[in-house]
Amino acid sequence: MPLDLVPGSLLDLASVVAAPEEFVIGRYTDSCTSLLDPEALAIHLAVIRWSLDEFAPSGQLIQDNPVALS
Repeated sequence: MPLDLVPGSLLDLASVVAAPEEFVIGRYTDSCTSLLDPEALAIHLAVIRWSLDEFAPSGQLIQDNPVALS
């Protein structure tokens, strides 16, 4: 892997550590609320599938964001 790429899973881990209520608890809350509505459940599952796609953001993006967020 080139040094200028960062695995998407590292970004996922950083997101969960930074805001577990958004990236863990919210996902399960949405799952429970959409169980009785087939259309809402299909959308929820599609979003979950999309969010699990692995991609390697550029190293420059990862270096720039902490500065922008601070």
